[in-house]
Amino acid sequence: MRVLVTGSNGFIAGYVIEELKKRNYTPIGLARSHRSYTHLEGLETYYGDIRDRVLLTGMVHNIDAVIHTAAMLGTGENMSSSREFVENNILGGLNLVELCDNYNIPLTYISVGNYTMNNPYSITKTTIERFMAMSIENGRKKGKRVNMNIVRALNAFGARQKVSNIKKIIPTFITAALKDEPLYVYGGKDKCSQMDMVYVGDVASILVDQLEAMRNDTFPFRVEAGTGTAYPVWDIAEKIIKLTKSKSKIIPTPMRLGEPEQSIVKAVNPYEFKYTDFDKALKLTIDYYKNET
Repeated sequence: MRVLVTGSNGFIAGYVIEELKKRNYTPIGLARSHRSYTHLEGLETYYGDIRDRVLLTGMVHNIDAVIHTAAMLGTGENMSSSREFVENNILGGLNLVELCDNYNIPLTYISVGNYTMNNPYSITKTTIERFMAMSIENGRKKGKRVNMNIVRALNAFGARQKVSNIKKIIPTFITAALKDEPLYVYGGKDKCSQMDMVYVGDVASILVDQLEAMRNDTFPFRVEAGTGTAYPVWDIAEKIIKLTKSKSKIIPTPMRLGEPEQSIVKAVNPYEFKYTDFDKALKLTIDYYKNET
């Protein structure tokens, strides 16, 4: 079974590809850039953009299923880029939804846990959920088999996550702590967010689980890849300082745009799964960045 993984150069996608190989599937990559990663060597890869409908249409006869992870990322960092988010996440995602619907190709889509927040990332990712629900509803009325599902992934972390302007919490805190630099916590101790942290390998396994469930026609339309436990960001910062034996200080800073104070982002109905212990996954992730810095 040939499974197309969109955004194949991405963080979560790399783990999805590894999980597919473990289960004897043949992953096929779709990437916008030619960046090369050791763990993706030898992967059959198409280079292009999910907004390119012609490209995607040309691929449909060469794949058996799709796991869609490609997306433009960012919360408060990209609040002024709404049109880019719409073009990438909605128009690109809609291309895949329509093509998979038209050609009856199973589609598993990774969505977000903070779906209620008003920022371009959350809004555009959740919009595709609604288009998928619409396609499924219309298909059922025509007697079609449902071939789409959604994994709302909470805050995935682990080795190989990039440290960039998007400021993902775990790599940002770890790399700062290893250099004894300040750790900036949005909202400070009293108003910071609480986050359901999930090891990225678990998210990848759940995505492939849902793809397999579709083949057996025994699946819910939407599941939450999260433990159901949320940690205050301030506490996470303290834990990382302790585990890295860092001299870093925690500095309160104003909340990002599009992220309310004291927000709690966690799985309400967690997917039944043996999730990796947070401390164990955190130690593994710290060891990776120690070797990288």
